[in-house]
Amino acid sequence: MLNKEDESRQEKESTGSRKTIAGGRAAYAYQAVSEYVKLPVNEEDKTKYRARVVSMPMMIKNNGFGAAMAFYFSKQNDQDRAYKAIYEQITLWLKQSGILAEDEPDLMYKITHSSIDEYKTMTNEAMALLAWMKRFAEGMIKRKKTNRKQPDQAGESDG
Repeated sequence: MLNKEDESRQEKESTGSRKTIAGGRAAYAYQAVSEYVKLPVNEEDKTKYRARVVSMPMMIKNNGFGAAMAFYFSKQNDQDRAYKAIYEQITLWLKQSGILAEDEPDLMYKITHSSIDEYKTMTNEAMALLAWMKRFAEGMIKRKKTNRKQPDQAGESDG
């Protein structure tokens, strides 16, 4: 049985490691989004990247991590660079965080050959990463303007 001093030390170590993991995730997300924004791509590509990052968590919730990643994997050769960038950013983070082995052939291979616990871990970590990426993408990339009518100040729309 642990005495109060040992319990307190363990709690501090546990809390400290959680803060480090979350801090590392946030730092990685900031770097990943910043690097994409700095690429010599046009504003439309940046807007697509923002939209893909923002919509991906809901895609994962609705379809599952494997299906969402398979969709992004299938779009890697399209003109839309955002799919490939996000797929690679998630893959690299899973490797850096130790969830995916450095010598793993591919994220899709790991997804299709993982246990339920490994799959859940990948899903949870990707969702946590995307929460940070979404915040940074929304802050760094302007939303594409739409031609929709906006409600007036009182919250009522015309018509």
